[in-house]
Amino acid sequence: MNVSERHGIVVTAFSVLSPVGLDAVQTCASLRAGISRFSEHPFYRPALPDPPLSRPEGARVAAAACSGVGSPLAERLMQLSLAPMKTFLGASRMKREDLHSTCFFLSLPGPKESGPRLASSQDFARRYLERLGVPTPPAPRIYEEGHTGMLSALTEAAGLLHQGICRFCVIVGAESYLDRETLGWLDETYRLKSERNVDGFVPGECAVLLLVELEQHARRRGATSRARLTGLGRAMEKQTLWSNRYSTSEGLGQAFGQALGQSSTEAIHWTICDLNGESYRSQEWGTTRFRLAERFDPGLKLWHPSDCIGDIGAASGGLHIVMACRAFERHYAPDDRALIWCSSDGGTRAACVVMKPN
Repeated sequence: MNVSERHGIVVTAFSVLSPVGLDAVQTCASLRAGISRFSEHPFYRPALPDPPLSRPEGARVAAAACSGVGSPLAERLMQLSLAPMKTFLGASRMKREDLHSTCFFLSLPGPKESGPRLASSQDFARRYLERLGVPTPPAPRIYEEGHTGMLSALTEAAGLLHQGICRFCVIVGAESYLDRETLGWLDETYRLKSERNVDGFVPGECAVLLLVELEQHARRRGATSRARLTGLGRAMEKQTLWSNRYSTSEGLGQAFGQALGQSSTEAIHWTICDLNGESYRSQEWGTTRFRLAERFDPGLKLWHPSDCIGDIGAASGGLHIVMACRAFERHYAPDDRALIWCSSDGGTRAACVVMKPN
């Protein structure tokens, strides 16, 4: 999907709460420096191999700096997503009356195969907007896709902005794997990285907020464009993580093609993604890059923040965009264009091209 055919879509504000930062500046600086914040979970002990090779230790996790580690999922997500809102409102330069022309999108943990999930995402969204004090908000769009949620929301947001249905789109992504029920499910399904399972990931948590709007509208109100979104792609992979077979890589390849545009011949020099240490994801990326070798520079720069903050699920795409924005602003970006991509456990694949603002 080309999102710049008439008027470009730009990111004008963002905010982050992560295991390595209380805001976007701290988070991106820490990620750039390779700082990790892994620690033992206060009470969850993963299963040991048989026979056990050592005494049981706490699960290795990456927790954000807010209270209640191990609290129920809905409560933890509320804490995470409310914390960065103050910073976000200041950066957005929005007035209270602007909320009447704003559409809200929530990217929440995706449905898990026989695993824990929110009892009611609609109830969570209602309580979240009430806590923000949004006056008579319209029903928010909710994406329960996991990793691809924020990028999928961007695709819908771009359409609404171009149609003139709203002037602002606020996209909120929140994820936490640290409650007891979720950690137990990850352990049972051999996805939790532990002594028993090396082909797993470190559970993390994060909240990200993005404000997107038309570039011409941002200029009229004097807002600074932090990045331009020039392409979006979304597709499905038939061999999901739960199929017990490796990915065909067709879905990811289709998402790349849509985001990059079939007519584009310029190679990609920089990509930010949600690789988390699981072999399924690594194989999918390797196969896709091999098939589309002509579209990637041999010296491609590959960024994957999970090596510092663990897997952050439904907040992934948003954090990747924020990382690109900060890299543009601080002049350490490897290129003026980044390919952002995510893969959900349920088969959705999403990609986005982010460019340095004019």
